Formats: sequence, C-alpha cells, structure tokens
Amino acid sequence: MNRFSRYLLQFVLAWLAPLALLPAHGALLSINVQPPQQQLQANQDNSLAVSWRLTSTPPGSPPTGGPGGPGGGVSSPSALVVDPASGMVLATLGGFLNQGGSGPYLLSEFIQLPADSVQEWQRRGLRRLLLVRDFTDASGSSLRGQLVLNLPSAELRAVTVQPAQRQLIPGQDNSLMLAWQVTATGEYSGAVLSRQASLVDPASGAVLGTLGGPLRGEGRAPFMLNEQLDLPAASVQAWQASGIRRVLVQREFSAEAGGPLLRGQMVLTLPSAELRAVTVQPAQRQLLGNQDNRLMLTWQVTTRSDYSGAVSSRQANVVDPASGAVLGTLGGPLRGEGRAPFVLNEQLDLPAASVQAWLASGIRRVVVQREFSADGAPLRGQMLLSLVSSDLRAPRENQSGELRVQRLSLSFMDNQKIALVAPGSALTAKVLLAYSGNGLLEGRWQVAEPGSSEGQPFYRTLTLVRPFLGDSQQSTLQSPPLPTDKAGKYRLRFCVGNGEQAPGDDLVLDYGCPNEALTVETVYQVLGSAGPDAQSLIGVSPQSGTVDAKTPFEWRAVDAAVVYRVQFFATGPQADSEAEVLGESPSFIAGMLLPASLTQTTLSNLLRSKLEPDRYYLWRVTAHDENGDLIGRSHEWRVRYQP
Repeated sequence: MNRFSRYLLQFVLAWLAPLALLPAHGALLSINVQPPQQQLQANQDNSLAVSWRLTSTPPGSPPTGGPGGPGGGVSSPSALVVDPASGMVLATLGGFLNQGGSGPYLLSEFIQLPADSVQEWQRRGLRRLLLVRDFTDASGSSLRGQLVLNLPSAELRAVTVQPAQRQLIPGQDNSLMLAWQVTATGEYSGAVLSRQASLVDPASGAVLGTLGGPLRGEGRAPFMLNEQLDLPAASVQAWQASGIRRVLVQREFSAEAGGPLLRGQMVLTLPSAELRAVTVQPAQRQLLGNQDNRLMLTWQVTTRSDYSGAVSSRQANVVDPASGAVLGTLGGPLRGEGRAPFVLNEQLDLPAASVQAWLASGIRRVVVQREFSADGAPLRGQMLLSLVSSDLRAPRENQSGELRVQRLSLSFMDNQKIALVAPGSALTAKVLLAYSGNGLLEGRWQVAEPGSSEGQPFYRTLTLVRPFLGDSQQSTLQSPPLPTDKAGKYRLRFCVGNGEQAPGDDLVLDYGCPNEALTVETVYQVLGSAGPDAQSLIGVSPQSGTVDAKTPFEWRAVDAAVVYRVQFFATGPQADSEAEVLGESPSFIAGMLLPASLTQTTLSNLLRSKLEPDRYYLWRVTAHDENGDLIGRSHEWRVRYQP
C-alpha cells in the first residue's frame, strides 16, 4: 500500500470513529416498579404482583437484529432479595424476564415469598429488604430496579380470632363476642394495640364501616384481647339489600413501639335477603329421662314485608351446645308458601332412652335446631332443652325434689330495670327467683365497672350467696351495696353457679357464670361529678298523644354523640289516667340503636312487635360518645301505642 492509500485509510477511520460510539439500540434511561413497596405477612405465604417499566434513548442507528428482537430488547436473569444495610443477597426468586423490540418495555411477574423465609429474616432483626432486578439491553447497557419490602415487627407473628365465623340475624341487633389472639416470636414482652375494627366487603374490598374502640394488651405473648361488637339490624338489612353475602371483621395490630401491622379477621355470613328471623315456641322445655317426650313446636319465619314465595327446612338437628356435636336428627321437611310470616307446626318425639343416654354422657342441655332458607344462605332457629333424670325434677311437680331454678328477674330496689344515680349514692339491687324443689343455692353478685364495661366486660365478684331455698317456690335476694364512686356505665349481674344447675363442661365459661339461662344482667349509670346537670338534656317529640308505625320520633342533636339509643318502657296494664300510668314501675321493653347522623326515626318492625295495641308506654332518648359513656338524655314521655 502506497503512502497516499495509507493516508486515505487513516482519514476514513478517523471520520467513522465517532459514529461507532453511537448506540445501535439506544441506552436504558430509567426504570419504574409498581408497587414501589410491599408489606409482607409473616403468618402466610406472600404472592407479589410486580410490574417493571423501562425507558431508553432512541436507537443511534437502524436495528441490527441482535438478541431480543429487531431492536435488541432487554432481559433480566432473576430477581434478588437484598439486605440494604449489608448488601447481602438473601434469596434468588423469579425467573428469566425478557422483551424484544425498542423501548419503552413493560415486564410483569408474580413473585412467591414463603412465610418461613419472612419469619427467618424477622429472627435476624431485619425490618426492610429490597427486591431488585438488573436489566441489560443488547448494547450492554444495564439498569437496576428495586421494590421495598417491609417486614412486620420481629416480635409479632400472627393474629387469630374466635369464633372465626358467625352468621348474622337480620331481624335483630347482633352482639358479637370476639376473642383476638396475637402471637409473637421468641420471648416477647411488651405491648400490642389496635385502633378499631373495620367491616369490609371481601368481594370489592370496600370498607363498610368501623366498630369498637382501641384494644391494648401488655405483658408476655401471646396476648388475649376480648371485645363485644354490636351490629344493628339496620346495617345487616342494608348489606342484604345490596347483595352482600359475606362481611369481614378486620383488626390490625402492631407493637406499641411502632412497626408494621398484622391483620386478623373473622367472617360474617348473611342469610338470604328475604329472611329476617326464625323463632320457635316454646323457646325452652324440660326433657324427662323416665318417660318418652313429645314436643309440639311452632316455628315462625319472618321475612321482608313484601316477600311472597316459599321457605323450607330439611329436618331438625339435636345438638350438644357445649361441643357443637350433632346428637341426632328429628322430624322431616317443613315448607311454607304464600306471604310472610310463615307459621309451621310439627310434632317431635324424643324417647326416654335417648335422654338417658345423653345424661349418662354428662350432657345436661341440648338444643333443637332448624335451618330455613328461601333463595340464599339459611337462617337458623333453635329451642333449649334441659335434661332431668325423672319427673321429680319437673317444675312444681314435687316440691321436695332437687332444687331447680326456673326463672330469674333482676331489678333495683325501686323495681326499675335500669338506674341513673349521682356519684356516691346508695344503690342496691334485688333478684327474684322462681324455682321448684328445695336445696342450697349457690350464686354470686358481680359488677363490671367503667373502663371494663365496654367491649368484653371484666367482672369482679362483689359477694357469694348460699341461701337455703325452701318449699315456697319463690325467693328474693338482695345485693350488697353497689359501687357508685366513679362516673360511667356499670354492668351488674347475678348468676347461679350450682354444679347441678349447669353442665360440668360449661363451668370454665364466663368466670363464675356457667349457664347463660341462669344469669341475669342489667346496667346502671353514675353521672359525672357535676351531677345530672352535667349531662345534656335532649328535647324530643312527641311528648304525649297516640303514636303508630308512621309517627316520627325526633330529638335534638348532641355534640360528640356517636350513637343514640331509643328506649321504650312498659308502665303496666292499660290505663286511662296519667296518674295510673305513672304510678306503675316501668320495665324495659325494647329499643333501637341509631347512628349520630340520625335525629329522627319511626318505630322499627322489631320494636313494634314488642308493643301491645292501646297501651301506654314511656319512651326516651339517650346519647352516647365514642366510649359508650352517657352524654345526654331526655325525660321519659308518655305515649299511647295504637297501630
């Protein structure tokens, strides 16, 4: 090659050198990951849906058809879990991702993270990890994207609740008694808390409302936190009307010192929108072991007011309420057609041999259950059967027989069912017992004071009583002086604790009140230190006259009120004069619990079903704050109910 040729070649190479520096496929510019962060759960496997979006500069020259497609494309071999503090790779996840062509690129994947891996990282004290991917294009340009993984507190591990599932009854207010358990890893000692419970539609994820208040536990794990949540019938019926068949009660717990949240939930199932309630008469009966027993039952199924169709039940089950075991089946199919309510009669025969076998197994109570359905989930009704070995235990058939308490009635000394008193006032209550036979009664007076009377009440025993009940078949027991030193709402109860009065496997329940059927409860309110004037006096309407299903009951709004309680009290037999009516000792009949957004209502179907035509009643409204404390009340006003 001559000198001229060499000079020409050097000139051309020098001219082409800058062009060689231009990217053939464009350089990667940025990467975006969705979601940018994710909360991991330690009590379950985690499935992460991740999307990686990459942008690049325009290609500097026509595509060369290299790896990944005509424009080169991008690829990533795998995802890595990295400790950002040390840079250590903790795990390799996912698979090979690639996409051809020119940018922008969108690559999606599902990453599975097992619970045992998360728990292992917790034990190491890790609180924050990165899920990273390195993407490379055909030109060798690379870019890293990352997703932040937040771990729950290393101490907290799981949240469970009992019961895990419950069926709601649309025709009445529902009271849920929940026991939350928060477990932790290691020897954790500290505190956990939850702000409030949420009601969630699992189909849409929408929050339908909130319930309850803060829960807090401290000491050593596991933490047991009890509460009572009240769901008004109106809410359940509204969910039914919206086509909702399941609702979740969710609570999120965290360590008090801070950190991620752990969630627990229970499932509430709703029956068909048409069904409202199932009742049976009689609601309770005694079975004898020395003779065959015949039960004549009347089931009533109520529905929405305009429902016309059919309801049916396959058969009745006999259930041990202590274990939930089905002991047998009775009867056959029941079906009703037409317009509600449906009244269905049946005869059930229980032989003496069955009763004797249950008694020999230590069973003292059974329930007869039937589930009725229309076009959806069934609704259950049940009656209680008490078992005795012979007719000597039957009510009043043998007064010298074994003591059997039949009925309890609790009131204060002025015969009122509830009381409102000033601080330091003297207050006592009494319980009226109706019984058969005779013997030594074991009972106890218990009270739950303000601060523990909301949610799951914590009762302490005021005194134990052990009177001998003779042949009179009726007795009255007086309580000790009741505490009134602290303002707020108190719960008072009396319960019979005789071992023979309740099955042995029930004795662990409720701290000394083994049998719900032999427990009576009421409430009383101690006003604030300023006395009754510290409460708001609520103006209401009507204050007299005749009311019916369309009459509006109205009241003035109270600041800071969360709920209003409308209550009706019976004043005795029909009376024509105000003096006669007000001379009676009122007893609580029924009520409604309404949100603070309402200051007017008509009487609900359930409440009207408790009222008798052409009879006088007293009604009032009370206002309660977020803690359930009484912050306002009206006077009691006399009205006459005439449907």
